[in-house]
Amino acid sequence: MGIFNDYVSAIDECAIPEMPVNHIANIKNIEGFLAKNGISNDYLIEKCEVFGEHYLYIFYGRAAFKLNKHDAFPMCFVFKKPTIQPVKSFPFDSGAFHHDRMEKYFFNTKLTLDDFDFSGNNDYIYRVINHFFENNAAYYDEKNKSAVPDDGIPAIKGYLEMIADDRNDKLDGRKSAIELIYDFPFHFSNGLELVILPEFDLKFSTGNITFNQLKTILQTRYGCDVKSYSNRMTDPVESSYKEIKKIVKSHIKNNGGL
Repeated sequence: MGIFNDYVSAIDECAIPEMPVNHIANIKNIEGFLAKNGISNDYLIEKCEVFGEHYLYIFYGRAAFKLNKHDAFPMCFVFKKPTIQPVKSFPFDSGAFHHDRMEKYFFNTKLTLDDFDFSGNNDYIYRVINHFFENNAAYYDEKNKSAVPDDGIPAIKGYLEMIADDRNDKLDGRKSAIELIYDFPFHFSNGLELVILPEFDLKFSTGNITFNQLKTILQTRYGCDVKSYSNRMTDPVESSYKEIKKIVKSHIKNNGGL
């Protein structure tokens, strides 16, 4: 493990409620997900550009991911957090770091992604939230603490500066969202709590399917809750993601996580 892991390991243990994890994908993948009864870690076919592996990228608590295609409609799957530890854990979006969108905060430090991996202990997730945000609600709303010591460590100093900077248009809420990376599929029959879909009918290879039919299939097969956002939203980037984030927050709050 790296520098961030060592810093977090020295933080006192804390008791805060566990939150679920989530994965956001393009609605065009829903038929394939249903055929496999889950989300495969290789459903995107190509290996991830950051690590060169078939990994499934998951965010803890906060629904933070955004699709690269701005005209794509997202769907969100919320799962109970697996007991199996992820292969990698980061306090931010690893893709943004990989593409140098965080460079200004770590310039001339020679830090790599490995320096921020804290996957050695599932408990460290709670320590990160308690130490840098105080509680789950503040973490979800991206409200970091204002006075956290960096102990003279460049990785921590840069991280603190980054999560406090609201004027960098190269970054969004993923800069402070905990990213968990898994090398196995997430099965819908194992811990699926909530699915959020755009409210319109779809065309499957077997024929058309209405939103209500799809909702019934998900509820009947997997016993999960199903929510929707309106297809009348004209800009998915500005509207649907905000609505998804709001729905997930309500789900977590109703289940005692906030």
